[in-house]
Amino acid sequence: MDDRGNQGETDPVITSLIRRIEAGDLAAAGSLIQRFQDRVFRSFLKRGCSHHDARDLAQETFLGVIKTLHTFDPHRSRFEFWLSGISRNTFLQWVRTTSRQAGHLEKFSELQKAQGSGVDESVGVDDGPFDLDEEESRSTQLETYITMLGKKLREAMELAVRGMASDEIAEVLGISRAGVRARLRAATRKIRKIYEREKRRCDRDTEFRS
Repeated sequence: MDDRGNQGETDPVITSLIRRIEAGDLAAAGSLIQRFQDRVFRSFLKRGCSHHDARDLAQETFLGVIKTLHTFDPHRSRFEFWLSGISRNTFLQWVRTTSRQAGHLEKFSELQKAQGSGVDESVGVDDGPFDLDEEESRSTQLETYITMLGKKLREAMELAVRGMASDEIAEVLGISRAGVRARLRAATRKIRKIYEREKRRCDRDTEFRS
């Protein structure tokens, strides 16, 4: 669902539905949802969601629409553009809150090699500040580092380690493929710095205790 052209006003029919919803008309809410339901559902399928998850996310999107509809001005923007922003935020929130997916470490390693960023393959894998004997611990460490990134870098990396291609990430974030690659390069460099900082801290703590 990619409606980047937000110029102009919302269609009068949709504006009328919005005004009726704001007045408490439940039938109007149903009509608005029905009008865009399939479009939103398909947008989540394009992002790699299962049919079950896509249905849940579409429902969550429309709940967000109803809750925040009072903030939308149909005379300043197209409803489709505003709706795409809510669906995008819903998807990104889902990515952050779903349980860990197998293969994150492998995806991160592949990403480093593809970028040729010089990031050591030991980032988040060996000799870190946590117990890294088990793969689950290494995955947890990587996820911790990702949460320490700034919003833009974190979003790009969260999508990348889930296996999304750069063009898919670009569609979700509303940026160019070049922009995606730049954010991922910056994110891997930042993760290396975090890793090295945490490792130095761990080494100092070990020396202090000994």
